[in-house]
Amino acid sequence: MIWYLEDWQEPCYNINNGRCKSILRWRNSRNIIYEDTTNNIIPILSIKRPHSRAFYLSLILIFTSFIIFYHPLSLELIKYNDNNNLDIHLNIRLKAIYLYLGSTIFRIISGIFADIYGNRILYYIVIILSIIFGILKIILNIKKNIYYLLIGLSSSGFVLSELWVITMFDKNILGLVTGIIGGFGNFGLGTLFLINTYFYDDLIILKLWPYILGLILLVPLYFSDDSPYGNLYELKKLYNNNNEENNNNEENNNNEENNIENDIENINIEENFNNSTISSNYNLDVSIYNGDNIINIDNIINDIKFSKKKCLFVIKNPKIIVIGIIYLYSFGLELTLHTNIPILLKLNNITIYKKALLLFAFSSFNLLGRPLGGYLSDKNYELYKIIGRIKIILIFLSITTLIGVGFNNINNIINNYNILLVIIILWSFTNNLLQGSIIGLIPHLDSDKIGVILGFISSMGTIGGILGNILFIYFNNNDSIKYINIFGSISFALGSLILL
Repeated sequence: MIWYLEDWQEPCYNINNGRCKSILRWRNSRNIIYEDTTNNIIPILSIKRPHSRAFYLSLILIFTSFIIFYHPLSLELIKYNDNNNLDIHLNIRLKAIYLYLGSTIFRIISGIFADIYGNRILYYIVIILSIIFGILKIILNIKKNIYYLLIGLSSSGFVLSELWVITMFDKNILGLVTGIIGGFGNFGLGTLFLINTYFYDDLIILKLWPYILGLILLVPLYFSDDSPYGNLYELKKLYNNNNEENNNNEENNNNEENNIENDIENINIEENFNNSTISSNYNLDVSIYNGDNIINIDNIINDIKFSKKKCLFVIKNPKIIVIGIIYLYSFGLELTLHTNIPILLKLNNITIYKKALLLFAFSSFNLLGRPLGGYLSDKNYELYKIIGRIKIILIFLSITTLIGVGFNNINNIINNYNILLVIIILWSFTNNLLQGSIIGLIPHLDSDKIGVILGFISSMGTIGGILGNILFIYFNNNDSIKYINIFGSISFALGSLILL
């Protein structure tokens, strides 16, 4: 559907782009639940379309997509937990590398196609194909490592969910909303491992529960919207039809007059926008008029006007590349820690149940760390604009790297489980703060083709997971951590030189 202006034009929304400006409290109001003049419930306490429903759906879907993503690998880890065969351990690490490689490829692809067709259509495709690949893996007992490339498709949910809230919410709160969404995604990893550990059984039906959950979510996904103005595919179709009509009218006028000033005509589409008017010219400037209010929706139109040249520009932008390198370090570190926590804590005989609880605890820190990092980024943006977001990233990056250096030195001389656990928790938490502050910066780098940018940067994170696992395969623990810390220092230097 296409939304009429009166359906969403409330004090909460930015008049320039229809995006929601607040999630925890209304602007210019002390009331945290209701807006004073209209008594509308704020987004976080509502499932109203389009903004609030998109927020909750993106949150639930990223949680589910991460569960589907890691599910086959978690079953392997549980099945062979008591087996000390080094070949089996190596094979599981290789499966993880293939899984992250598939994730890298599909995150880039999903970012591009989401900009073309919209989040809803892409999410449908990703969920359905991920369910098919996962069910085939379990029922046919496919053991080839390369099959994990296909399973990596479900990791695209990270790009689609983050892009969804970026499209729905204003820049001033993007740190918080993207932090909440990303935190729930990583929390899905620990939840999955905990459930599978305590309810593991060889019965096929019990192994299919993530895919049943995914199928259920297809229903509410249908009753949702890509953007504040409606579903992107329908908006794009309407825009192209009107643009084609406009071009035909201009062609006819060119036969009568050669003056380009007379080539511009107004397009009346009152039937679709309820007495609103879209006017279009050669520069593709589009505005919606409703009474005395002028609503500029250039950001929506930029998504509609997909350009291959802009995709190439993304990988040539040094700031985008540097943010990608920082995310490579940050998310790569998280994936590496999740994989190697028992090793780093010197737990040779730890039970699978304790591993599950430990992993669940670590993933739970994402629920606090990522939103908090995003919130602090938003506050710095209010005070210092874009430079505030950049500085908070560099501060968290430097702290995370320093803790990593400290852990590596302490790990050589201390065998106390509790001390090492506290240091790793602190290390992981500061890294969560760093991750939460990164995604909200992306729309400031380039407002066009955010999906392409997000796909590129998030794929760098999974490349970090690949490199981290390779380090632990070919080097000892101390050397592996040392190289990770060196890369963190390089990331900080590049960020300071290019982003500031």
